[in-house]
Amino acid sequence: MQLTAQQFADVLMSLRSSGSPTSDTEQRRFTRMNVQAKVAVASIVDGKAARCYTVLTQDVSFGGINLMQSVELEHGSRLLVRLPRGEKPPLMMVAVVARCKTLADGLFGIGAKFVVEADVNAAQQMVQAAERERQRISNSTLK
Repeated sequence: MQLTAQQFADVLMSLRSSGSPTSDTEQRRFTRMNVQAKVAVASIVDGKAARCYTVLTQDVSFGGINLMQSVELEHGSRLLVRLPRGEKPPLMMVAVVARCKTLADGLFGIGAKFVVEADVNAAQQMVQAAERERQRISNSTLK
């Protein structure tokens, strides 16, 4: 799946306003726009959002996104990616991991392809996953 031109423009404008853009392009199926910004993702386990965390984008295209994160992921893993769109509601996309490359100790480059726009329950699942993660951290540090 790929984003519509309007969805891509909304996401790119919003990410650029919160990050530091550059304008390099590569010879790929879809033109990649380099933009560094923070986005929220959640791993998908058994069809539901599980662990929720933030990552940094490296670039975004109509067909996918490259991320930098501290979590190593397996090829084929699914993610729920929350893409900002300025004044509009965020775009929730299901993405599949196409590659995971070690960039440095504890830092991984994740290339993910967009599969489908997530259903309306995805945002609520992501909020619930984030709350479970906050509770897990709170419980582990208070004991």
